[in-house]
Amino acid sequence: MAEFYIETNEKESGFHLVHFAGCSSLPAKDEIRYLGSIASFDSAKTEGEKIYRHVNACTECASKYASA
Repeated sequence: MAEFYIETNEKESGFHLVHFAGCSSLPAKDEIRYLGSIASFDSAKTEGEKIYRHVNACTECASKYASA
């Protein structure tokens, strides 16, 4: 299980980004929302989609997830 957060501010692309708790690109606390302790990145994205319509992975987190 890992801790996941989602950005509350929409990016220019129209997406809200999902991050692992340890991501160096994680915004300040007032710009993120806790998604929970979740088993996989895909499940965290699904949780984020319950809050926001357009959700994507942080590029840094996605590269780490792909190499894990």
